[in-house]
Parts: sequence; C-alpha cells; structure tokens
Amino acid sequence: MVTFEQWELSARFALADRGIGYYGSEPIIADVRAHCLATGQSPGEAFGDPRQFAAATVRGRMQRPSAYLSGQLFLLSLGGIAVAVLFAMVDWSLDIPVSVAGLTGAALLIVASFAAWGVPQALRAAGRPGLAGASHLLAAGLGAAAVVTFLTLSHERLIGLPVPVVIAVAAGALVLSTRRR
Repeated sequence: MVTFEQWELSARFALADRGIGYYGSEPIIADVRAHCLATGQSPGEAFGDPRQFAAATVRGRMQRPSAYLSGQLFLLSLGGIAVAVLFAMVDWSLDIPVSVAGLTGAALLIVASFAAWGVPQALRAAGRPGLAGASHLLAAGLGAAAVVTFLTLSHERLIGLPVPVVIAVAAGALVLSTRRR
C-alpha cells in the first residue's frame, strides 16, 4: 500500500513537471491531505494516480496561455514607460536617441523577454511543459544576439524618438494587455 508521503512526493514531482513549484503545490497538497483525513480515504483512492492528478489539477488551475503573454506585455509596457522617463531625466530631453544598434538590440531583448518568461508559462498552461525548456534556450540565444548586435552595429543617431510618444504607445499596450477577452 502506498503511504500518503509516497503519493505526495510523486504528486509534487508531477506538479513540478507541469510548472507548479513547491510553494504553488503546497496548498494543493494541503487540500488533498485535509480530504484524506476527513474521509479516511488514501490519496490514491480519492485522487488516483499522482501524474493524472497533476495533469487534472493543472488543467483546472492554470490560466489560458494568452493570459501569460498579455501579462508579459503588461510588464514590458511598464518597463517602456520607466525607460522613457529615465531617458528624459538623464538627458533632460524629451527625445530618445535611436541608433541601429539600440533599436536592433532592444527588439531582440523584447523578444528574448517573452521567450524567457511569458512563452514558457503559456506553454505549460497549454499542456506543453517540455517545450518550456526550449523557450529558455531560445531566450538565452536571443539575449546573446542582442549583446553582440549592440556591440557591433552602428551607434550613430538615426532619429530622435519623442518620450511622450513612447509613453503613449506603452500606455496603449498596458490597456490592451489588461482587456478582458
């Protein structure tokens, strides 16, 4: 007969495989423990195989994949506002200088941040946790490409980007990322 602790360990590993770490799984396991104490059932009787339990739990508790991507857009938009304000304060100018190196590097870093945070969570929510690791590798490659791009491309000023325009675009992205679908 499988003890509660054996079932719990298997369930925690199965939950971790699906992107729910120790602290996220703690209330889930606590609910299972409370149910088993109240009913006298074993976790296997009440909840079945730990891997199937984890899969069903993740399906029932995870958000839609698009929620993680819009959450990442929200964070990047806040960062865009902060960077625009920082540029304005440092240079005492309402104009951000744009170069090929800066523009290309920034674009690569934005895509890398999605690949590092938003995409892995969305993949787990979509039931594809195995691809999350590949997304992290992609993010590392994009980050390295951003560094190389920034170091090797021209830093000559192409245009000046008005700070209010950057803030307006970022604020628009904030609104889009918080809309209910």
